[in-house]
Amino acid sequence: MTSVESSEDIDGGELEGISSKTFVPAKSSSDGRSIPSVKRKKQKDVPDHISSAMEKLQDLKKVVQEKD
Repeated sequence: MTSVESSEDIDGGELEGISSKTFVPAKSSSDGRSIPSVKRKKQKDVPDHISSAMEKLQDLKKVVQEKD
């Protein structure tokens, strides 16, 4: 009996830990506040031609949004 109880406790603890870990990034990404800050940090490490291409992509997205 004790071995079954302990295994249930371990499983429950693992599930709670996983759900809490996966929930935190999901909440922060759905806010949209953390996403721009992540992009800015990446652009500092990215070569100039890639960061300029990303800026062009953002401009294209703005144009598409204006058309819609």
